Amino acid sequence: MPENCKVEYKTYASPAMVYRGKCVLCKQPAVEYISSPLMPTLVIVPSSNIKDQDVLPSSLLHIFYHSRVRSVEDLLPKYEGYLTSQFALFRCLIRGYFSRQT
Repeated sequence: MPENCKVEYKTYASPAMVYRGKCVLCKQPAVEYISSPLMPTLVIVPSSNIKDQDVLPSSLLHIFYHSRVRSVEDLLPKYEGYLTSQFALFRCLIRGYFSRQT
């Protein structure tokens, strides 16, 4: 993504729980905000937008694997389909949230 990226935001469904931003120049995803009741707002930044890949945590799973650009040869669980992927992500987030509370 270009360094001088300007982000254009759009929502795709009502109620607007997901607020997606794409670069106006290259049309690539830049950032996503997810707001859901009883949960803090989740900010998602595509890992390809992080210059220093060494600061990223290790991957735990692959979601939306049915729409992958290329196959990944690893032992991580792979989830296909919208609901299955959303449930896997939510379960991972909840686990991470409560593990930090203890």
